[in-house]
Amino acid sequence: MKDSFATAIMGELERAGRGKDEKFLGNISRLMGKPRKNLASVNLSKLDRITKKGEVIVVPGKLLGTGSLDHKLEIYSFGASKAAVVGVEKSGGSISPILEIAKKHPKGTGVRIIK
Repeated sequence: MKDSFATAIMGELERAGRGKDEKFLGNISRLMGKPRKNLASVNLSKLDRITKKGEVIVVPGKLLGTGSLDHKLEIYSFGASKAAVVGVEKSGGSISPILEIAKKHPKGTGVRIIK
């Protein structure tokens, strides 16, 4: 992703991850640095199949609203469709901007990256 907003977010994630034992935030930044056509697009139906209740998930791309989510998740994403936001909130979960992961889970313990 090469637009200036995405580049700024990638830089913030890398700076937040510098000096940490884990390279978690840098890995997310590198995944977001891929060309737009290779960027992760994840549907709610996929999250419903591969996750368990209460998990913390990072989508280094866009979360799409196809399908439904039957359990509560804490999701951090670069972008999300309106249908995805509605679906996540309907299941009792939360969706936050990807930069929030640096504040709440800087080492990535217990966090899954879904691509």
